[in-house]
Amino acid sequence: MRLWMLESDNISHEIRKQHLQHGGETSSTRASLAVRTLADESRSLDLYDRYEGRFDRQFVRAHRRLEELRRARQQPILPLYPSK
Repeated sequence: MRLWMLESDNISHEIRKQHLQHGGETSSTRASLAVRTLADESRSLDLYDRYEGRFDRQFVRAHRRLEELRRARQQPILPLYPSK
């Protein structure tokens, strides 16, 4: 969520900058220019995308491990030493 907020705020900031330079353009054009500027010049959008992919993979791994642990708890626990 924090990453999405940072990305959104970064784009909003760039849109405001575009408004100063291209005030006569429509809001969608300024938004497009802002995204293009961030993608071409700062590469921040690539960074956000990479971080989001990493966080997604971490979440999937953690969720998969949690499911494995839940399944393991449902199976009977075998004794450490078999009875004779």
